[in-house]
Amino acid sequence: MQTLTDTEIISLLKSYRWNDLYDLVKNVNYDFSISIQKQILLALKAMMLSGWWSDNFESVKILNHFPPLLSDPLIHFAITYSYISLGDIKKMKYYLSHVPKNQPKWMNTWLNIEYLGRGLQDKKQILLLEKSIAKNKIEDYVKIALLQSLQHNHCNLSYLKEFLLSNAYLLSDDYLSIGLSLKTNIINYNNLSNNESSFLLSKYAFHLIEDLKFKDALATYDKIVQNNFFDMVILDKWLQLSMTLPQGKEYFFKRFDFALNSVPNNLMQKGTIGCYGIIFSWINGDYIKAYKIANELHQYINIINDNIKHYQIFYMYILSLCVVWQNNKNYYEFNKIMPHKELFIFGESHSLSLANFYFEWMGGIKKGISMFVMGIKMYHLSNPKKSLQSKFLQESIYYLKPQADILFTIGEIDTRPDEGIWQVHLKKEKNLDLIIDNTVGGYIEFLYENLKDKNLSSVTIQGIPAPAYALEGDKDPKDEAGFLNMIKQVNEKLKELTLEKEWNFLDVYTATVGEDGRSNKKWHLDGYHLQPIFYIEADKWLVKP
Repeated sequence: MQTLTDTEIISLLKSYRWNDLYDLVKNVNYDFSISIQKQILLALKAMMLSGWWSDNFESVKILNHFPPLLSDPLIHFAITYSYISLGDIKKMKYYLSHVPKNQPKWMNTWLNIEYLGRGLQDKKQILLLEKSIAKNKIEDYVKIALLQSLQHNHCNLSYLKEFLLSNAYLLSDDYLSIGLSLKTNIINYNNLSNNESSFLLSKYAFHLIEDLKFKDALATYDKIVQNNFFDMVILDKWLQLSMTLPQGKEYFFKRFDFALNSVPNNLMQKGTIGCYGIIFSWINGDYIKAYKIANELHQYINIINDNIKHYQIFYMYILSLCVVWQNNKNYYEFNKIMPHKELFIFGESHSLSLANFYFEWMGGIKKGISMFVMGIKMYHLSNPKKSLQSKFLQESIYYLKPQADILFTIGEIDTRPDEGIWQVHLKKEKNLDLIIDNTVGGYIEFLYENLKDKNLSSVTIQGIPAPAYALEGDKDPKDEAGFLNMIKQVNEKLKELTLEKEWNFLDVYTATVGEDGRSNKKWHLDGYHLQPIFYIEADKWLVKP
């Protein structure tokens, strides 16, 4: 393994070459034969895992080796930074107040700028920024600290913007200064397309997505990744685009294999990336590959981490779908010789149930084509300006051909007890009827505006199935009767507004609800999703205008 000097480490940190730094420390492990006070590279690995790769799980494992008192400045910097990234207030405050005597001033300044920014102490951050200025310029490490600390969705950029506008001479035309100017909306993205900085190109790619220029965004992410500048956020957007766009699907597995081999070699990161491979394989009818990936990384579902619960559901769900395929291959293969028409199913995980499934629907044989959009909710479509999911859906709708049959399976995530409508009602104490009206109404209106000029054969909106998961633990709604009634209300509103638009409504709630308001256990594959076999009899619950 390559030996790094302190000077080389500091150069990589201050030049924001964190992906390169991680590559140099990724194979470092705890060495029992060396004092922990000398294991600088191990401390840096913890910092890169938490601060660059958002891998809190593996980072904490490493951090547990380090004692409360640290004598080496670089180790102290890396460990303190890790706890700041993790949001561990108790630990970060402790290490910030127990600094090695020989710690350089820049390290202390960097850590405190990030601590104040991430803690939304914006005014104090600017006061520290003013003190850090030397020789009429902002040092690069200060710019990095500012950029890293301002990733929080609720940060107030107005103080920094006012400071930079009042002291424009402090900024130059380097990529970090441009990054700060972009972040604070002092300049726009129009002139970034020809910029060679991978950091700035990553910002430009995200801007292209917001501008619905998905093909250009994908090409830009391709370039960024080739330049070895990527983290989990970049890889996530890259694979989402490749999986969603018609132009990206041909080379999806090249991108997927690269990402899988590039993330940290642990179950947390590889399992998260693996989720994209499982979904894409299932959508495209490669059931053996879907099962292979899921089986190889199956222990991923045992990790306890709230940040990956959504991905873990996919693993369990698609493994269950693979079992359905094994036991019902005639519905996936035998009917290919029969005349059929495609049914395009839009949604998140619920769109996967019918992928490549042949069944009778409204008087003819249909083949289900999943138009998957990761994470999409009714909320995203009722607030389309704030969501990438709405833009991905618009792109998919754009490519629909005349006389297409379509089915929307969106909304179940909005009605879970631990997120969406119910949590807004509980935490913000908002009127439940109003939340339902706004969410469902906004969803249906969004679809209407984007479909009204399409010459479609049929449009069907699927309702929300009754819940089959246990209402306990993190799924405890506190008011069980109220929660179950909320699901009923959402279905009633969906049905009402769907029929008003003269679309079809698939009443899966009536098909799945028992006397107690929960699932009757006839049609569920797991706690959330319907079995593909349900759709063989779905016409029974199809309500036409």
